[in-house]
Amino acid sequence: MVNNSDNQGITGDGSIPGGGKLTGNGTIENSINIDLPVAPTITGQPQAKTVSAGETAEFTVTASGNPAPAYQWQVSKGSQWENIPSATNSSYTTEAAAMSMNGWQYRCVATNNKGTAESNATTLTVQKAVPPRHFSASEHRQPSGENLYRSAVQPAAPAPGGGQLGKRYL
Repeated sequence: MVNNSDNQGITGDGSIPGGGKLTGNGTIENSINIDLPVAPTITGQPQAKTVSAGETAEFTVTASGNPAPAYQWQVSKGSQWENIPSATNSSYTTEAAAMSMNGWQYRCVATNNKGTAESNATTLTVQKAVPPRHFSASEHRQPSGENLYRSAVQPAAPAPGGGQLGKRYL
């Protein structure tokens, strides 16, 4: 608690850091910052993600508060929220997604000594991975039936005088 000469005070759990000081006559020399604790507030919500099976998804949240809040990501695979071990940053990247993770919900809880704030729940959508398609040579034809791919080596045109100059590489 800080009092001035009129017994007007600043009270609370805060601190007054900075280069300023309260003089004996109740005035402040230089400047001071009043640093009061504030419960966390979610300022940026995580967004829903859609990934193919085998890919990861990254969720991000932003929160304010004083002191800066600690983060804990949670997952709901149905009706209960469970803490995700070691997911204690403002971002969380899932493991490689399996089809069984489709519809899981994620949220983040921000906490400091003044309170707790929960982000909105957001959903992970997992789509079936589409394997790459391999074409056979017969599938690489133009509508006219001409092959799109040619050999990388073709015989060279005859040399003047009837001989061959060798092979021409495309």
